[in-house]
Amino acid sequence: MTRRTPAELGWDGPVRLSRMWEFVLNEGETVTFGQIVGARHVALMNTEPAVRAEATLLEVLLRRRFTECVGSIRNGFISARKLGGVAAVAGRDGGDDLHIVFDAENPDLMAAEAVCSEMTEHVRRVFAATGLADDRRRLIDVLYSTMTAVLSVAERLSAMEPRERSAATASMRESIERARERVMALVQRQARYVYFRGTLIGLGAALALVVGVGLLNAWLWSDIVSTSALVGSTAFGAVGAVVSVFQRISKGSLRLDFTAPSGQLRMLGALRPAVGAVFGAIVQFGLVSGLLGATGAQPPAAFGVFAVLGFAAGFSERFATDMVERAGQVLSAAGADQDGADVKPVGVSRNVRVRR
Repeated sequence: MTRRTPAELGWDGPVRLSRMWEFVLNEGETVTFGQIVGARHVALMNTEPAVRAEATLLEVLLRRRFTECVGSIRNGFISARKLGGVAAVAGRDGGDDLHIVFDAENPDLMAAEAVCSEMTEHVRRVFAATGLADDRRRLIDVLYSTMTAVLSVAERLSAMEPRERSAATASMRESIERARERVMALVQRQARYVYFRGTLIGLGAALALVVGVGLLNAWLWSDIVSTSALVGSTAFGAVGAVVSVFQRISKGSLRLDFTAPSGQLRMLGALRPAVGAVFGAIVQFGLVSGLLGATGAQPPAAFGVFAVLGFAAGFSERFATDMVERAGQVLSAAGADQDGADVKPVGVSRNVRVRR
């Protein structure tokens, strides 16, 4: 690691800010935005001209090193009265980022800064891919504007009258809430997109599995289970699950844990068609066994009946779970009857009544 001297960087006077010089004298040292804010704060607040001149030079040098190590500052605001600042940075990796430095004792200001930091972390996590740079930049700009407003209030808050202070705090909260709503809307949209892509991948895998199971059934169990009914219920159960996800995305009712890695969201989406296919198969077996009543349909009409019911089971988890619960109730009632008297097994009876 090469170490330089202040004179080589343009400072010939006595060194009073030795700790700040450490960050610029070593070539391999990484500079943070907080160090830039600290240098500006000294340049603005110190009363000695020599110290202010030294801090001003250090700020320039720190900015230069920051650009080399982290990225260029597109927009920056540093408080003139408080130790705080915010910067929208075009990172060297191609993604924009927000850097916040804030020191306040007021609980409302601290809460506002915490929200901005939390939203920034969400943006970093969800919009990490390089193809999402435009959306990421827009959200970083929204949060930059919001944090700039917070810093402006922090500068003036101590000099305000109580009524002005309440109005300024309320306005700041509204600004924070609007920023939160916008960030959360785009973050959820991106998480849904990742989830739905996984759903489409899972649909292809589920249909391939359905075809394999159908061929196996036709070869081994065709005299026990109708192949067309099985394929119809499971395939349309998988399709129903995908349609359900798409409809919920269109309505905006699908809420996802966007803090999970993209791979996990994609995997969970891929499992959704498989779950729909399983529900479709359960409903089909329940009808064939008589647990849910007899359809009375014969091929090829049976294929259409089971396809519709399989789609409904995949589309609505509530429908499928209701059907399973009804089957459980029938089995429980049959078990109770067998304990009390001799009755026919429920799978043999054709007079089982299902509670509606």
